[in-house]
Parts: sequence; structure tokens; C-alpha cells
Amino acid sequence: HEDLDVTLGFHEGTGAWYSHMNVLYGENRFYRHVASHWIEMQQALIAMIVGGVFEFHPRLRVGFLEAQNSWVPGLLSRIEWDYPQYRDSHAPYLSLTPREYFRRNCWAAVEGSEPEIEATAGLIGADRMCISTDYPHFDSNFPNVSSNLLRGVRRETAAQILLGGGIDELLALRRDRALVGSDDVASGVVVRHLHDVRLLGDVDEAQPGVPTADGRRPHSR
Repeated sequence: HEDLDVTLGFHEGTGAWYSHMNVLYGENRFYRHVASHWIEMQQALIAMIVGGVFEFHPRLRVGFLEAQNSWVPGLLSRIEWDYPQYRDSHAPYLSLTPREYFRRNCWAAVEGSEPEIEATAGLIGADRMCISTDYPHFDSNFPNVSSNLLRGVRRETAAQILLGGGIDELLALRRDRALVGSDDVASGVVVRHLHDVRLLGDVDEAQPGVPTADGRRPHSR
């Protein structure tokens, strides 16, 4: 991925046959769905940092998607708590702090309506955040994702998440746009897509299984 300049994305595996959440929680999907979204993401980030992936592949871009991101600052603090005790003996190859690796190599997505987005942005930086609609999953906030985000955070924060350092840098769209010399290619497509989603987000018509802008989710079978 690093040599190809391709972004690596992580997504939890609630229904994947190889997910150990199936072993821990069996057929109870409620257990598995809650646990997998944060725990599997946390395990992936721990492995990437402590295992030295970012140390040996400094240009790798990694996105943690469709699992919110308020778990990130707490996990980074946990790794940094153990860092002085274990780095020299168990990970002497690490040259940066966990937070520095995250700031250089990682982005974590929000889904627009989480109440802690602004606080998380203050801890990890809105430029290390992006947005995922989670469409067409049953728990998606589409088509109100961007509208919910704009209502819940400062416009400066929303701008960084939607169109700033987040998605542009994660997908290297800014560099692609510079290479082709046109806003109509690469990130221009994303800008138009996000604009369309913004317009869709203003429509509060209740659809089965799709939450309205105020967070209500109409009943669906």
C-alpha cells in the first residue's frame, strides 16, 4: 500500500467468520456489534503502532472507518502510559510517540451525529478526522450525515472534517489534483459528492430505517 500510494482502511468484522467476537459472544448480535466496532479497531491501532508498522512504513496512510472515533484519544493515552515502561525492552525500534504516529499516519471517521465530535477534534485534531456515511447499513444516518455534523460542531471543525485535511490527505486527493491540475478531477469529485450529500441532508422526510435530521429513526422491520 505504501509503495502504491494506496490508502489502507480498517472496518470491524461483526459478521466475519474469522472475527473472534463470534467466539466471545456467539449468536448475540447486540454484544458482537457493540464490541467489534471499538475493540477490533483498537486492536488494529495497537498492532500498527506497537508492532512498528508505522515506523517501518512512514508514508502509509490508514483510515479507521465506520466505528466513530472517540475511542482514539483514550487509547493513545493508554499506549503512551505504558510507553516508558515497555518501549526499550519490547519495542526499541519505535522512534516516535504513539500520538506522533497517529498524527502522521492515521485518520479516524465520524458518522456525523456523535455528541463528542468537537471534543475529540480538540484531542486528536479535526484534520485527522474524516466522515463516513455508513450507507447503506441499517444504522446509517444517511442522508443526514453532513447536516448532523454541521449542527453539532463549529463550522471550522466541520470544514476540516468534510473538506479540509481529512479526506483530501487520507485519499491523497490533494496531490492527485495538483498532478492533473484540475479541481474537476480527484477531490473535485468528492467536493461535489459531499455537496450533494449536504443537500440531501436537508431533507427530513422520514424513510423506513433512515433517521431524520433530529436523530429520530422511523420504525422498519
